[in-house]
Amino acid sequence: METRRCKLVDNDADFQTCVDIRLKVFVEEQSVPEDMELDEFETVSKHFLVTVNGKGITTGRLRPYGSFVKFERIATLLEERGKGTGRVLMECMMDYAERHYPDHLPMMHAQISALGFYEKLGWMPVGDEFDEAGITHLVMIHVPKSEARLQNLLIWKGTDAEPEIVEALKQRRL
Repeated sequence: METRRCKLVDNDADFQTCVDIRLKVFVEEQSVPEDMELDEFETVSKHFLVTVNGKGITTGRLRPYGSFVKFERIATLLEERGKGTGRVLMECMMDYAERHYPDHLPMMHAQISALGFYEKLGWMPVGDEFDEAGITHLVMIHVPKSEARLQNLLIWKGTDAEPEIVEALKQRRL
């Protein structure tokens, strides 16, 4: 039986495993330049790693971004896709974000090819497509389940928010 485990990265070896996964997925597979993949946010982000029987398979990171908590660098090794580790990662990261950033709206820049995966997890696309590192993306947000939390998010001034997200929340088009 496979043992899947998601954890917050707290040591150099696990961080290096996360970097190795990202380099394989984004740099080798998708031709993202390495200097774009590894950036100035590495040290301020919280990194997560999903292991299967002790082997690193899936990774992601999150960080505060104005009124948001931004989910980034979600990557699963090619041979391991479709086996549920992405869901394990996202549920783990969402749980962490809800506990540590309760007043921040979860958001991400999602690759178009992964929209269906994120939509199954409750994420919603907002705004128009855009190019990032030569790959088409959409902004996605995860709308709070509680009405009270949604109302708190609507109080924003919007000065540090992506305008299409604030407008969508105000108009309740979500």
